[in-house]
Amino acid sequence: YTLSLPAPPADRDVADYFLFDLQTGYCDYYATSMVVLARAVGLPSRVVVGYVGGQYDEENNQYLVSEADAHTWVEVYFNGYGWIPFEPTAARNLIDEDALSLPLPPELELPSQTSEAVGQMEFPGSEVSLGVFVLLIIGMWFWNRIDLARLQHMDTTSLALEIYQRLFKYGRWVGLGHHKSDTLYEFNQRLKNAFSSLETDPRREKMLAGGEIEISQLTKYAILANYSVRPLGEELSGDILLIWKRLRIRMRYVIWISAWKSLGKKIFKRENKDVQLNLIINGAADGKG
Repeated sequence: YTLSLPAPPADRDVADYFLFDLQTGYCDYYATSMVVLARAVGLPSRVVVGYVGGQYDEENNQYLVSEADAHTWVEVYFNGYGWIPFEPTAARNLIDEDALSLPLPPELELPSQTSEAVGQMEFPGSEVSLGVFVLLIIGMWFWNRIDLARLQHMDTTSLALEIYQRLFKYGRWVGLGHHKSDTLYEFNQRLKNAFSSLETDPRREKMLAGGEIEISQLTKYAILANYSVRPLGEELSGDILLIWKRLRIRMRYVIWISAWKSLGKKIFKRENKDVQLNLIINGAADGKG
């Protein structure tokens, strides 16, 4: 964990630079990475920005919260439970223990026994949160296995169309959308262009290699399933599933990169706003002096 970070090189992707080179940062970076990973496996998640802690001003009976108390964490949505907070930032607790030492207003002063009990309580730290997150990833792995088993029981025509619908969904997640005027071939080309634009980085080339061919193959099967007078032969089901298993991994990687880029831009946009605000405040203070 560090607040002292160098600016990323102009010719490098911010997310890749943080992950593969810096490998250190502050709450914005940790929260962003967890959200990207969660979304990559289908978990609804969001970055939450707010303030934690502060100093109690007894004279004015109020808390003073400054920019130093700003923090970013993660919330993951679970059906039946709602948004559950997670603290992915290294060396930081989900509930800041320093906040427990803040003096309470007189009317909220706790009995001595209760205060001691609070001091002895253990709160879940980042290790617990990340442990739960790992369990969620394992759960998603089992869900993927169940989903593949369901696909295996489809007839070939339904399988080809179902998988291509999933390509549309993945395309939306990387910002392609679906134009009403698009033919299957046109969407196929736009999706392949998204792959080729990322393959220019040698570190990504190995992961993405073959993706464009796999997209074309699944497009061909979808067109045959949609327009052919004959149903697709059952012997093709194995090929379609094998192609999809490989392409699904590549597509999630593309989504991960796209989400990193989007959230990375938001992080640095926020940092620029903070710098501008500090300049304004400092300028006003200098003017008063």
